[in-house]
Amino acid sequence: MTAGTLRHFGALLLASLLGGAAATVVAGQTGSPASQVLRARRIEIVDGNGAVRAHLETDPTTGIVNLSLFDANRRPRVWLGASDIPALILWDAAGTPRTTLGLNRDGAAVLEMRDASNLESQRPAARRVVIGSGQRSLPNGVVETFQPSSLLLFDRDEKLVFKAP
Repeated sequence: MTAGTLRHFGALLLASLLGGAAATVVAGQTGSPASQVLRARRIEIVDGNGAVRAHLETDPTTGIVNLSLFDANRRPRVWLGASDIPALILWDAAGTPRTTLGLNRDGAAVLEMRDASNLESQRPAARRVVIGSGQRSLPNGVVETFQPSSLLLFDRDEKLVFKAP
């Protein structure tokens, strides 16, 4: 080998070692698998404009771990939460929660679908379909409870039109 070839080889070796060391520092790796863990209370995913489009966090006041996804207008569209009562909520483009899937306090599964809010009458989004156990308050103040195998269909004014069983 010539002196020039040795210098070239030495420079490549040095660059490789420095590059590996830099990658180790940047990635936070020390060679053990445990060092590849990222720990944080909140992680945000941003778009090209820096707007938060998703976050994964542990709520400091409730302790609920949740994943939230936002549309380009920064409105919530999907929320997945894990606590004593896990749930998945889907919002429409107007910001109305339209579908909820989760477990109630007894551990029974519940799926609820709602219509859009009626902003002119200030009426909130009415439940249209409930599958699973649930409750509803009647005008006389009585709370009606439905068993886990229930299928409920409501009209636009949230009046029960079908119930099985």
